[in-house]
Amino acid sequence: MHLVIMKEKIMAGLEDKVKYLYVYERETYIELNMLNIKNEYRGQGIASEIMKRIVLYSDSVQKPILMSPEVPENEENCLNYNQLIAFYEKFGFKPNKGKIRDYSLPSASYRRNPN
Repeated sequence: MHLVIMKEKIMAGLEDKVKYLYVYERETYIELNMLNIKNEYRGQGIASEIMKRIVLYSDSVQKPILMSPEVPENEENCLNYNQLIAFYEKFGFKPNKGKIRDYSLPSASYRRNPN
């Protein structure tokens, strides 16, 4: 699926609530760089819905999702780093560090497909 189509499908019906969504389909993985919801829509499950859609897409094409979670600077009502990590862990992301480090993955966190 073409990247633009993938992004449009993921955001379908939520476009006006999303401040940033940078997600790229690479040859062997999906890269999630930033997901940021507009202030007035935070706390309504929008980010969770988008993550569910990204995960479903990732599973359907059998590609892991790679990301390096970052807290945006100068943003109000954002999750702190620990909250952000906990949010992504709900969707199956794991830290790519320490004894479980996978050097084939370039990002700080990843989610492998369930198969």
